Amino acid sequence: MELIDLIAGSLKTVKESLDLDPKCDFSLAAQVVELKSRIAELQRLLDEAERNLKERDELIVQLRAAIPSTDEMLVEGAAWFVRKSGEIVDGPFCTRCFTRQRRTVRLIDAPQPDDASGKASEWVQCPTCGVPVRSRLAAQQTDGRGANAGSKRDPAPSEQKPALVGHRA
Repeated sequence: MELIDLIAGSLKTVKESLDLDPKCDFSLAAQVVELKSRIAELQRLLDEAERNLKERDELIVQLRAAIPSTDEMLVEGAAWFVRKSGEIVDGPFCTRCFTRQRRTVRLIDAPQPDDASGKASEWVQCPTCGVPVRSRLAAQQTDGRGANAGSKRDPAPSEQKPALVGHRA
């Protein structure tokens, strides 16, 4: 009986707080309960949206940190490279795509244009904007990946080790 008394007391409290007429059919109370339920659902959706926004903001911060600053960039022609402690650690990337869209698009090996000079191995191209680029550094960086991966090449004169004079093996 205590449960019935508790429910009756709760209904009486609701009735008094809503100032309902004793002959009322409690339809207003049912509407209030429905509104509270909808408010709770809206609050849940708002909390979920706030969580999603926070996750998105964190992702934006991570992505911005991943884009190299201009201090870390080495630009040669229309190609740029990521440089750390004076060493090239990544690249080549398309300067045009980076400047216009802040996108890091890796350049790929390309055939030498018919009217161009230089070694054929020095030519790379952006797969996004299609711009061909002649870059000695790009050729050095792309030699170790892509279609040329694993192939041996003679080092450039600046890369050759100096012979030790008077040294016997």
